[in-house]
Amino acid sequence: MSQIQLEEFDNYHIMQLKGNFSGGDEENDMLRATFKKIAKPEKNKLLIDLGEVNYLASATLGALLSGNSIFKKVDGKIVLYNAIDYVENIFNITKLTITIPYFKTLEEALVEINSE
Repeated sequence: MSQIQLEEFDNYHIMQLKGNFSGGDEENDMLRATFKKIAKPEKNKLLIDLGEVNYLASATLGALLSGNSIFKKVDGKIVLYNAIDYVENIFNITKLTITIPYFKTLEEALVEINSE
């Protein structure tokens, strides 16, 4: 089972993903709906904590790319961080990090998200 939790801060959100994101339509629709709901011009930065994601299907990578597009439309940015080695390896193989920045720690991700 997969879960999405949100925390709101002054100028950004942190989304924590938990569980197995096996690419089911329901979970990817939920992910896309969450991106649409929180992507606002006044709060257009999102950090995604992947520390508790055990599996990430290619369809979920597509949902992340869709979220990235949604945030770009409000002149925003998504940064991924804290993935387990298996998930980080998927990012490297698929070259996802060319489009969405990835960092190992929250501190590094915060520096990136606030660099503009």
